Amino acid sequence: MEPNGIFHFMVQSNRMLRRQFLVASASFLSTPFVATAARAGQAQERRLQFHNPHTGEHFDAVYFSNGRYRNDALSEFYRIARDWRQDAEVKIDTRTINVVYKIQTLLEKEGPFQLVSGYRTPQTNHLVHGAKHSFHMRGEALDIAHPEVSTRLLHKVALHVRGGGVGYYPREHFVHVDCGPVRSWTA
Repeated sequence: MEPNGIFHFMVQSNRMLRRQFLVASASFLSTPFVATAARAGQAQERRLQFHNPHTGEHFDAVYFSNGRYRNDALSEFYRIARDWRQDAEVKIDTRTINVVYKIQTLLEKEGPFQLVSGYRTPQTNHLVHGAKHSFHMRGEALDIAHPEVSTRLLHKVALHVRGGGVGYYPREHFVHVDCGPVRSWTA
């Protein structure tokens, strides 16, 4: 290689390194939640708090620890997330529960989420005018609110997580999250 060729290669390499550094820095600085979101997915212990305003029930438990889901805690959560109108419960998909955990981690707020709606039987889903193929009827959706966070902010954070569907219900003051395809809507 000619001396000019080596110099040209070194200049091009330095430009590429500088460009890569600048792009990486801009990405890092423009997305403050990324590091926190990564930590949320790898936490050794995951705890959630919920209050069901319809039944007055509370949930405050570690549902995941030492790399495993805790069946006792999940069973307790399934009970609070049941269709209270029909007193029917199913397993709530852990992917949806993890979406709420990631939202909680990003919000960094104390206190329980309000569990507006969890599992719904077809009868209840019809009664509340839910979607014909609602993820609630499969135990894959939760409608949530938080007393210390605006519905608007909760919606933005849920969108950022990109864990599935996100519905924004500003008049009803809650956000729908599910583990289905990533999509969003406003009602």
